[in-house]
Amino acid sequence: MAAEMVNWFGDGNYYTGNLDLKSEVAHTFSVTTNWHDSARKDWEVAVTPYYSYVKDYINVDRFGTIYSGQSVRSQLLFANHDAQLYGVDLKWKKQLWNNDTFGHGQIRGVAGWVRGETLDGDDLYHMMPLHATVALEETLGRWTSAIEVQMVDSKTEVDGLRNEPTTPGYALLNLRTGYQWPHVRLNAGIDNVMDKFYYQPLCGVNFDNFQASNYNAPLQSVAGAERTFYNSLTIQF
Repeated sequence: MAAEMVNWFGDGNYYTGNLDLKSEVAHTFSVTTNWHDSARKDWEVAVTPYYSYVKDYINVDRFGTIYSGQSVRSQLLFANHDAQLYGVDLKWKKQLWNNDTFGHGQIRGVAGWVRGETLDGDDLYHMMPLHATVALEETLGRWTSAIEVQMVDSKTEVDGLRNEPTTPGYALLNLRTGYQWPHVRLNAGIDNVMDKFYYQPLCGVNFDNFQASNYNAPLQSVAGAERTFYNSLTIQF
């Protein structure tokens, strides 16, 4: 019971501490290359590949398995394992128009991919799959508005020691706008305009549903937010 209460990562597993753990030491190499027009107003692209070697990465060892209905949970002991993480980040923008009638418009995007694994060959927990966000933005006078598409690939490289669930890919449409006065800004928007159902790849498991099923249903990832309306008012003084 004590190990079950130490649900360190919200993943439904049982965790046991280890007083012999060593501190992690990370060695990272990265480089950023940037291309842009001479005035840095028309277009820009930046690419950052990176590699990290982590000595004594704090991971886990499995020493037992708990079967409950359709679910499988692990008894885990914190342990040091050397690991490596490597990936690339990308960001870019391109001006589309700039005139008195339609103001200033641009398209911009960011993307990222990372791979994490121990040197023993196990996938690391909670690695974000390939993802990208592309936004069409317009600034017209005091108005700033955007149409944004958020895309996330399926998550298939998961931590088998923690029985991490896979998640399917998805794409979300978001809208936002804002108006700026001298000392006040009003923002409003809609996230997930199409009200798409999706699972978040880095949010653990839905333990409430698991408990409601009397511990018989399989553990699933936490679902993402439904269509969401929001607004905010910011005052500067």
